[in-house]
Amino acid sequence: MKNINLAIHSSDQMYTAFHGEDSVSTDFRDFLLCEYYRKGYELALIVKKSIEQWIPNKETPKILELPSGFGRVTRHLRAMYPKSLIDCVDVEPEAVSFLTTQFGVNATRCEVDDWKYEFLNSSFYDLGVMGSLITHFNEQKSKSILLSFFSKIAPGGVAIVTFHGERSYELMKQKNIYQVQPEDASNMLRGYETVGFGFAKYKSGHSMESGTTELVGHEYGFSMNSLDWLLAQSKDCRMELVECRFGAWDDHQDVAIFRKV
Repeated sequence: MKNINLAIHSSDQMYTAFHGEDSVSTDFRDFLLCEYYRKGYELALIVKKSIEQWIPNKETPKILELPSGFGRVTRHLRAMYPKSLIDCVDVEPEAVSFLTTQFGVNATRCEVDDWKYEFLNSSFYDLGVMGSLITHFNEQKSKSILLSFFSKIAPGGVAIVTFHGERSYELMKQKNIYQVQPEDASNMLRGYETVGFGFAKYKSGHSMESGTTELVGHEYGFSMNSLDWLLAQSKDCRMELVECRFGAWDDHQDVAIFRKV
């Protein structure tokens, strides 16, 4: 944890979703706080290892991260690469401001309807990391998000995409752990099995990222896609899969690592 900014924003849903109850004991809060930092570090470490393996500019790679939220992963990236240009994208205005002031990154807000974003000082990136974004949208929106993301990676650069794939499918078959209606869950699993993609809205009153759901609207929910579906989207973007780690992030999201040829 050396040199890591541990600041937590009061609106950080990745933290408050599990820490919002006053009745929670101090010891349990401390445990969950460690989990918050651990999960961020877990994905940042995948980024670091990918840079060491694939990127010539290992000391100051240009990094794109989205969605950045309030810095669960960003804080670790900044500690690992203190001199790097790091550009972050999110839909939360408070998050964009917090990222900029706390972690010294360039942060911009994208519009929820098209997820388009541009930075003035960087057209292409050595590495882009998309941590849990297509995990929340329908197939059409997910395709659009991926196309934009892949287009911003430099030739020879790396793109990391986390997704609800094989591991999530196994878990969801055992128990509805993602707070969607039973009928919607069945349809989602059927879509995954038949065409490689399924989507379901969160059920009313869910606790998973409720603030983001209010901001984005009815399009925001839970999606599940196969690796084959993801490969089909990457094909026309000159992205070549170099590795897929099943359940590598928080033991439920698969992690695909691509390199642009």
